[in-house]
Amino acid sequence: MKFTSRVEVQPIDGSSWKRYRTPRGIEILVTSAFRDIMRHGQSSPLDDGQHVSRGVLRLLRQYRWSVELKEYDKNRTYVANWVDAAVYKIGSSNLCVREEVRAGSSEDKLHRMDLIQHLLELGSLPRWIKSPTHYWLIKVPAMYSGLFDKYMFMEMIDAGITSWDIIDHPRTPAIENAIIENFWSEYWFTSIESPAYKAFQEETKSKYNEVISLLKKAFETHKDAFRWWTFDQLFTDLYQRNLLVTHNPTPIANSKMTFWVIDQ
Repeated sequence: MKFTSRVEVQPIDGSSWKRYRTPRGIEILVTSAFRDIMRHGQSSPLDDGQHVSRGVLRLLRQYRWSVELKEYDKNRTYVANWVDAAVYKIGSSNLCVREEVRAGSSEDKLHRMDLIQHLLELGSLPRWIKSPTHYWLIKVPAMYSGLFDKYMFMEMIDAGITSWDIIDHPRTPAIENAIIENFWSEYWFTSIESPAYKAFQEETKSKYNEVISLLKKAFETHKDAFRWWTFDQLFTDLYQRNLLVTHNPTPIANSKMTFWVIDQ
């Protein structure tokens, strides 16, 4: 692919991003996390057992074909959707893409998620509070795109169960099955009607409230590193649907769950 420009972008956390533009007006914003993968061969999120860069290109080529053909197949598997976007898993990789269905602030979201990652790395939060790594954003002018014009590529979190699905009620039978499959061995429930599941719900709700409290405390501790930002500007939507929950078979810092901050 030919580029008409390459510009260095430096977020306030000191990382180094690159912005590329093509003759057709397509813009690609690459984060330092993905640049590290390409530079050092850390292929874990994109591993197809072959050369990293070739594997990435292969995945993107197959995904692009599925988008252009409006297909939902093994190269583009539906995960979830919100009002303004849908998320798809790409192939067999640990990579997913957020496809935005209307004009919005994907680039702002990418910057916020990078800053949240920076907050988590400053060291005052337990290791069971995480955020998926975000790799790059592709912006396609409307004349060249179909329904979607922004594609944000990020780390895929297994199962994708939200704290909302647990605390309130599973949105679909598939999510209900995923909750039972992922947590039954730890909490000993085989139905969401069982008393053991009710206890699991209460523990999840308690941990969710603890996450919010810990994030606020961490931001206050390190607020000098986030000049011109308030907590509410950084975490624009910390509702339960934007905290994914995964099971820790071996407890992390005495927690049986990991909470993943997403979609801020």
